[in-house]
Amino acid sequence: MCPRQDAPAHYLTRTKLQHFLEQRFPSHPGLNFHIRLYEDVWSFDAPEEVTQEELE
Repeated sequence: MCPRQDAPAHYLTRTKLQHFLEQRFPSHPGLNFHIRLYEDVWSFDAPEEVTQEELE
């Protein structure tokens, strides 16, 4: 598991981020990525590093 990752919230919604992570990591346990928003930055747990380019 990679360390907790961050992504700016200005172009992402929780739904969009969750859907992307589900598609990228379909076998992740429970598809729970512990997504949180704090000061306009999403943070999440994922099994591998996710690049900013992938999220755009």
